[in-house]
Amino acid sequence: MTPFDVQRYRDALENAGRQPAGVNRHLTALRGFFAWAIEAGHASTNPVQSVKGVRQGARAPKALTAQEVYRLQREGQRSGNWRRRAPATRSRPPWGTRSATKPC
Repeated sequence: MTPFDVQRYRDALENAGRQPAGVNRHLTALRGFFAWAIEAGHASTNPVQSVKGVRQGARAPKALTAQEVYRLQREGQRSGNWRRRAPATRSRPPWGTRSATKPC
């Protein structure tokens, strides 16, 4: 197996509609396999070592659902200290960025 073969495999996974993270997991598994094969004496080189993974776009952070926010507030109110236990619900807009004005 050559690095070119690994590149073709990577490209085939991408063309089959796999997500970049999934393609990179396949490459990581192959790297591990060849590291073992070299250590065990079954291979002399790791053809995956020179093949770069697929670029992944930046993922947006997950926001709480309305039900999760409600549960968080309810649990905080139940304990009597809801502001300290639920800081994300205090003076911040629902999309998670800080407001330009100071909280009231």
